[in-house]
Amino acid sequence: MKKLEDLKRGLNENNSLNDFVLSSLNGHIKETSPNPRGPQSTIDNAISDLLDVLDARSRASSMIRQQLTDENSVLRDKISKAEAVANEEIKQSRQRRLDTDHKYRQKQKQISQQISQIRTKIEQQSNKFDDVIEENQEIENSMKEKKDIAESLMEKLQDAEQKKEIDQKRLDDLRYQLNRAETSVKAKEREIEAKRASQRFGIGDADESELEIIRQLENEISLLFQENQAMSLELKKRKLMNGAFDFSEISKL
Repeated sequence: MKKLEDLKRGLNENNSLNDFVLSSLNGHIKETSPNPRGPQSTIDNAISDLLDVLDARSRASSMIRQQLTDENSVLRDKISKAEAVANEEIKQSRQRRLDTDHKYRQKQKQISQQISQIRTKIEQQSNKFDDVIEENQEIENSMKEKKDIAESLMEKLQDAEQKKEIDQKRLDDLRYQLNRAETSVKAKEREIEAKRASQRFGIGDADESELEIIRQLENEISLLFQENQAMSLELKKRKLMNGAFDFSEISKL
């Protein structure tokens, strides 16, 4: 839109088409040439000058393009080298990461095994603890049972001790009564022996030595009486035997 207006303005400002073309060429030369140039008076000179400018611009562009190409090539080389270095670093980083992951997995596996072993030990310890608790419970029950038995035996022992004391008192009482009875019996025996001695031997009050002599005499008399009885039995047997002999002889006759 602006160029169309510039063309219209150029046509209005110039008197002929040649002037317009020449003005336009000088304008392009001015815009295109990097160095200031004076306006040309003819179209041929303006075209030649514009071609020179365009050729210079082309060479300059070629040089710039070649420079940019060389720089681009150098840059590509640098980028390639940088990419190679980066790729190698990435590769090494990946390898390190893989190694790290492998070590991590190995460490994690080792830790998992250790945790499993610890859990197994904890479970074993827990089972042992349960067994110990059960054993202690059994021991406590056994001790309680034995304690009950001991208490029962202690009660029985106390009862037995009390009974023993009662029986001992009764035994002491019976011994006392027996001693009294023996003393009484001995006194009665002495009294009887004294009466017997008085009746048999005409002795009044006899002392212990006299009573002992009387006992010996009574024993001797008893022995003599027993011998007399034995002799009487022997005589009776002989008589019976003689009578049986006579009876047998009479039977023969």
